[in-house]
Amino acid sequence: QLQSTVTQQEIWELVSQVGADNDGSFAPHDLPPPNVIGPIDQSLSNSKSFESPTKSSQPKETSPLSPIDDYRAELEEQYRLHELRAAAVESDENVTDAAGKLLNAISASDTTKRSARLAAETCLLSCANSQMNCLKSLVQLEKDSLNERLRLIEELEEKVNAMDVRADLDLFIEHEKSEVPNGTTSMGDNDDGGIASALATLNSFSEGIGVGVGVAGMAELSSFSGWNDDDEEEVFHRDDLEDAVGILFKGEVYSNDSVSAEKKEQNFSELERSIQFLEKAVSEKSIRGRGYRASTCYALNNYRGKNTHLHHRKQYDGLCRVLDSLLDGCDREAADVANAKMCMMLAQTFYYVEDDNASEDRTNRLYPKEKLCHHPIWLDEDFWTQALFQCVTDSLANSGVMVRVRVKKSERNRKMKWHDLNFQDRADAASQIHAVIFSQLGALAHSMVEFGCSVEQACAFVRRLSVRHQLPLSQRAMLLSHLMYGSEESTPTNMIN
Repeated sequence: QLQSTVTQQEIWELVSQVGADNDGSFAPHDLPPPNVIGPIDQSLSNSKSFESPTKSSQPKETSPLSPIDDYRAELEEQYRLHELRAAAVESDENVTDAAGKLLNAISASDTTKRSARLAAETCLLSCANSQMNCLKSLVQLEKDSLNERLRLIEELEEKVNAMDVRADLDLFIEHEKSEVPNGTTSMGDNDDGGIASALATLNSFSEGIGVGVGVAGMAELSSFSGWNDDDEEEVFHRDDLEDAVGILFKGEVYSNDSVSAEKKEQNFSELERSIQFLEKAVSEKSIRGRGYRASTCYALNNYRGKNTHLHHRKQYDGLCRVLDSLLDGCDREAADVANAKMCMMLAQTFYYVEDDNASEDRTNRLYPKEKLCHHPIWLDEDFWTQALFQCVTDSLANSGVMVRVRVKKSERNRKMKWHDLNFQDRADAASQIHAVIFSQLGALAHSMVEFGCSVEQACAFVRRLSVRHQLPLSQRAMLLSHLMYGSEESTPTNMIN
């Protein structure tokens, strides 16, 4: 049975189109022309035939339809109607077959088209599904990669958080000492070298590198005539500065009850003028001002052994003002660094007791340090570095380290250089220099805490300077432990001078 999606209407339209090509009829074509000699139908003629028979004058008795049938048979034979009828039937069958084949071809073409479209849609769907699966696979791979990376990062974070830098460094140093050839030094297990750094410090001192003018030298220079060539600016002489300092320490004048009120007022007015005079002189930022500051510090230092107790509050406030102005005028040159160091010592030497009935125990004393601890100079690490250099230089000048390297017995006019020493002498000299640096660095670190610096800042300063001067690890640990665990115990730092 023919399965087709062609409708009946389409079939009839196709048959109509074929009939239109044959002039609208399926009648046979190319028939022979009729005989025009006689009538086609004998019933229309008076004679019984086209040619009158002469054989017999007597007609036969026949059926009325017999002549017509004979004539029709004769015509059919004459015009070959049987052949034409057979040809027409055959043509009709051919048309029917052609129409069926056409319908089959159209149905096959339609089926092919629909199958091709269905196959194309199937392929497109399969391709889209493959692309979607590919994208899903890529997303999953990226997700797995990120999860793996996150896992590795978490493991790394755990490892980093578990690190102990101090312990690792200790292990490294111990390994260097015990495992590496020549890792230990002649000074023992606690020594980590630093001989070259110590000899460099010693060499710079022996050559006079970085050694500046001290407080006493600047005080002497300030008394020279012609210190200032500009006559328009005011000049403060050393005698005037020392007289003003003397007025500041006239304690019996301000605390004696037998002195009249008018006399006390005059004394206090004179004290205020002296304080203003000193403030103006020591706050001047110039080379000449360094001499004024040095002269003032030198004059104040002369009263350390005479009278450190200030008997009146105005004396205490005036001294604090003078020292604060002195620090304001200091720069980072060697002379002013020495002045600031002297100021630190003076601020922890003179004191005032508010309650007259209280004992002069240190807990009841009020030192100028209490008002000077917030000065910005103490937050400048460059100042502390310069102060350490000066302290080490002063200590080396008074120690026996230079005696070993100064001259040989056979060559008294030539200084011995560090490269003239043998290895053991170098190690001994480095050990002594480390001891000097250790003591001065500890004193300065303690002074930093005393004058308002945090313990963290002091520890950072100790670490940097210890590394710079290559102090042994045991000395570094001792300094840091002293700062971290003993910062609450405050004592005067007279070691710095």
